[in-house]
Amino acid sequence: MIDYGWEHATAFYLSLPRFLWAIESFSASKMIQNAAEYRLKLIVLSLHSIIQGVMMRKITMEIGKIKIEASLFDTPTADAIYNSLPIMSKAETWGEEVYFETPIEAALENSAKDIVELGELAYFPDEKVIAIGFGRTPVSEGDEIRLADKCNIWGKALNDVRQLKAVKEGDNVSINKIKAQGVIACYRMP
Repeated sequence: MIDYGWEHATAFYLSLPRFLWAIESFSASKMIQNAAEYRLKLIVLSLHSIIQGVMMRKITMEIGKIKIEASLFDTPTADAIYNSLPIMSKAETWGEEVYFETPIEAALENSAKDIVELGELAYFPDEKVIAIGFGRTPVSEGDEIRLADKCNIWGKALNDVRQLKAVKEGDNVSINKIKAQGVIACYRMP
């Protein structure tokens, strides 16, 4: 897989005005202009895919036999976790929650909360653990997903976390980056 860094996407984006000028300067006929506009649309769509892939950081978590993909939010905790990958640990369970120790250092954020939505990924700064709630815990009231204490929400699972019911204490945990994918189409002027 090719990893297109942000600097490549930025350089490409900054060259678009020159490309547009070239289209205007060299379009000798309407047919050439239409072809150039079509090509420009393809290039812009490719650029959009690259920028989204760079800006949307994704990870994969393997917990026992379960594989969860997730996208990371733009938070200091998400940055700390992403920059520390890969992470290896052992799973623990607490009601319908899976958690595991990490080497991450991050402070409690202003948006920290203890009641989470299904699929939200949480980090407890005091314990240095990542937690994924997928149902009731011993402190839940009703059907809420209540974690033991306030935690930072740093990402969202892209597939159903309820499959984590199959995880057993002591199962291996690994978290890895998913590299951004993109395609750049290069064209010559006719």
